Amino acid sequence: MNNDKAIEVSSLTKYYGDPSAGPGQAVLAVDHISFVVPQGQVFGFLGPNGAGKTTTIRMLTGLTRPTEGSAHILGYDLARELTRIKKCIGVVPETSNLYDERSARDNHLLGLPGAGCSEAQVGLAGGSHLGHRAAGSQVHQGLD
Repeated sequence: MNNDKAIEVSSLTKYYGDPSAGPGQAVLAVDHISFVVPQGQVFGFLGPNGAGKTTTIRMLTGLTRPTEGSAHILGYDLARELTRIKKCIGVVPETSNLYDERSARDNHLLGLPGAGCSEAQVGLAGGSHLGHRAAGSQVHQGLD
């Protein structure tokens, strides 16, 4: 496992449909992208609609399989070690998936694998940094 790279992507490609079936039978969503994200670095995808940002995230999180290429997350091979990868990652989608009637702590715990984890298991000692309400409307209006 390479400890200095959080993400390493090489020629990652995604076609929807079968590219070998002939012209017009497949749509190229992600075209042989390669990049490295060092551990400790903040990284984001920017681009116009249809550029492949969501498809790339879906591939890196195991929600869809790449057609070609490879990726490693924290040294784990996306094609062979997806279960290990899923234990190490989290994704914040563009659209909020929070339950407004629940506290931020409860929303956080609901999103964790293995529901029912104690606060000690998820490292939320006290949890005051998560606030007392779900972020829902606060995200758009600013935090209290």
